Amino acid sequence: MKPFFSLLFFLLALSLSRTNNVDALATRHSIYHTTSQALRRKRRCPALASSFELTAIVSDVGVNIFHSYEYAAENYGIVTDIITSGCINTASDTLAQLREGDGVVPNSTNRRKFDSIRTLRLATFGLFDGAVSHVWFVGLDGLVGDGQGLVDTLVKTAADILVYTPIWCAWFLATMAVLESPTIGSVTGRVRSIPSVWRSDWAELLGGNIGFFLPLTGLIYGLVPRENRVLAFGLASLVYTTILSIWNESRPGKVTTRDSGGAGSE
Repeated sequence: MKPFFSLLFFLLALSLSRTNNVDALATRHSIYHTTSQALRRKRRCPALASSFELTAIVSDVGVNIFHSYEYAAENYGIVTDIITSGCINTASDTLAQLREGDGVVPNSTNRRKFDSIRTLRLATFGLFDGAVSHVWFVGLDGLVGDGQGLVDTLVKTAADILVYTPIWCAWFLATMAVLESPTIGSVTGRVRSIPSVWRSDWAELLGGNIGFFLPLTGLIYGLVPRENRVLAFGLASLVYTTILSIWNESRPGKVTTRDSGGAGSE
């Protein structure tokens, strides 16, 4: 699944860049040159088409994909962050559902079907999360500065843990409450249930979030440039969001997409 997302970002960067853009042209030329060279060697002497050559091709393509992503992040930051977060949430929930199915006996009556609506919910949240995270990072650097020294890193980490993370947890729970509405008519009831959801689940979600991300947050603010932070947090979140998806599905009073009536309460 990762190669698919990498290819998506690569195509995004190339499609957004102008035809006279030197970086985009260099990227396409490098991939073409590397691949063509390997094919010519293979035709001259098949034995030379060794695993080393294949590794070199994969490595070169990977480097060029990364540079293409960097170009997209620098020039089309918010769009790139939205797509990044949406793709990572999609991958995370897919992994979560596969992991949940490991303990199910694979027969015709007990096999768990893949819940595409559930994945769509997490992907939708991811799109909004990418946009909000982009605005947060830009705003935080605007207030504190874009330096990555010790003081700046500590201030940004404290702001993230004490300000952004509590708000993010409340926002996640509220958004899930609305998106999990089984019908349009039940949205109002789900909105009214949000305060009770916060009282029952917010503290647990906040504690798990801080416990997982606190060490990583300081490293990312201290080492990763702003335009790549959504990607960095996203890669870390690939593990966390998988856990989060499983946790969200196991909450008491959870309304699933297979429930046929009412909004329910949590």
